[in-house]
Amino acid sequence: MGVYLDLTNKRFGRLVALERDISSKRTKWICKCDCGNIKSIQLTHLRSGATISCGCYHKEINKKVQTIHGMTRSSLHNRWKAIKQRCLNENSKSYKNYGGRGIKVCHEWLEFENFYKWSIENGYDKKLQLDRIDNNKGYSPDNCRWAKPIINNHNRRITAVIDGMPLRDFSIKHDIKYSLVHSRYYLLKKKGKEINTHNILTYANQLPNR
Repeated sequence: MGVYLDLTNKRFGRLVALERDISSKRTKWICKCDCGNIKSIQLTHLRSGATISCGCYHKEINKKVQTIHGMTRSSLHNRWKAIKQRCLNENSKSYKNYGGRGIKVCHEWLEFENFYKWSIENGYDKKLQLDRIDNNKGYSPDNCRWAKPIINNHNRRITAVIDGMPLRDFSIKHDIKYSLVHSRYYLLKKKGKEINTHNILTYANQLPNR
């Protein structure tokens, strides 16, 4: 049995936890919203910040968004919604790689107006992608930038690296064809050998097509 966590009278955004919901199979708490509504909320959603009201907060935000900047169906607004989906919605296919591993959206960016203002002031363009500088941290002004796709791709968690350097950057630095670096990387990986600069260069130098 896990340790019982008592949330009685603790506040989560607009919600105050009243008592544990013993009628639910999941760990939920009955909460009272500042608007007066009573709602049973899942514990993980309270603690992660995914749920901060009975639903009234998002209704207010959506109502505001409908009237500001004419951005409701814009590319920027769609990207903002996608960020929230993968970080906050457990039913999203991308949740396991974002919200599921602790990637959050800062409280400021839960409002589109703030995300819009930051984006415009920081070089937003439809051709750019929103890149997290540190992929182990969440979406916030101090960890995000609008970048060209190649920069974003290099910064992805799944990008193969050699001593901390993406393969394409490695190939440029050492004047070796990318295709050769790529094949050497996966050959070393397949053989279970250590992937480092020395081994990559050793294998690459054994072949003529540099």
